[in-house]
Amino acid sequence: MGEGLAAAKTLLAATRHPEGLTRLWEEGRLDISMGALVLRDPWSGLFTEEELSVARKRLKDLGYKGS
Repeated sequence: MGEGLAAAKTLLAATRHPEGLTRLWEEGRLDISMGALVLRDPWSGLFTEEELSVARKRLKDLGYKGS
């Protein structure tokens, strides 16, 4: 597993929103968050449904309407 993939999985396993996610929310840029990126092809295939669900929930909780 690459370092970037491992880092993304670690962030998704965290019980709290990562600080960087909060910062992107403050800046109105959730579209470039790790969570938004892992939900897109081709990256989504690298994550479990549980991990994708965490990403969706975090983004939804912050009001993100993107795909």
